[in-house]
Amino acid sequence: MNSERLCADAVAFWRGSRKILDGVDFGFGRGELVSLLGGNGAGKTTLLRILLGLLAPHSGVVTLDGVPLQQLGRRAYAQDVAYVPQSHVAPFPYRAREIVALGRAPAVGLFGRMGARDAEAAEAALAMLRIGHLAERDYTTLSGGERQLVMIARALAQGAKLLVLDEPMAGLDYGHQLRLLGHLQRLVDEGFGVLMTTHHPDQARLASTRIAALVEGRIACDGPPGEVLTPHTIRRLYGIDPMMILQSERPG
Repeated sequence: MNSERLCADAVAFWRGSRKILDGVDFGFGRGELVSLLGGNGAGKTTLLRILLGLLAPHSGVVTLDGVPLQQLGRRAYAQDVAYVPQSHVAPFPYRAREIVALGRAPAVGLFGRMGARDAEAAEAALAMLRIGHLAERDYTTLSGGERQLVMIARALAQGAKLLVLDEPMAGLDYGHQLRLLGHLQRLVDEGFGVLMTTHHPDQARLASTRIAALVEGRIACDGPPGEVLTPHTIRRLYGIDPMMILQSERPG
């Protein structure tokens, strides 16, 4: 269950003269929730885009179950991997159920029509996240936390078992953050694999089975939260000493 399925092997990527990723080895699979930490400009989004096949690495390879992505069609890839963006604005006032049903597009095809099986998949995804009560709501009227759950339901309706989430907690209040983390943990317990980026080490420590720290284009460390989230790693990630800051803020 914990075998890595989506893997980057020695991946490098340049933007102009600047090397964004430098020989990155990284992967995740079903049965784990992996948080990818890194400061601004560390290359997290670039790595996600390469794992998703949206960018081609300048060297190295990305594989899904051992098969290089360039040998897979987008439709075959979408059967295993789904992407949940940081934010999503619907161009029309779709109902939440209709947004979730859009996850069936890779299975139906460009000119296909959705049938009963596709509707059942959308309903099952809504039920899995316990948001059936939102199905008839206008997506544009939902809160940030509700929208994020609808987008995750869309990914589940797609049928993929590996979910890639870009900053899923961005803009959510603390309560919605904890609820969303709880949903993600439950999905992992049910056999899904989750990779998420976050700027918040406390969220990563709370929810993750693994944490990977991306520093200057390389994976500096990758392992259980208690082993990765040390003061030394925080200094490398964010250029601060958490212990000195805490001591300086104590009342004198």
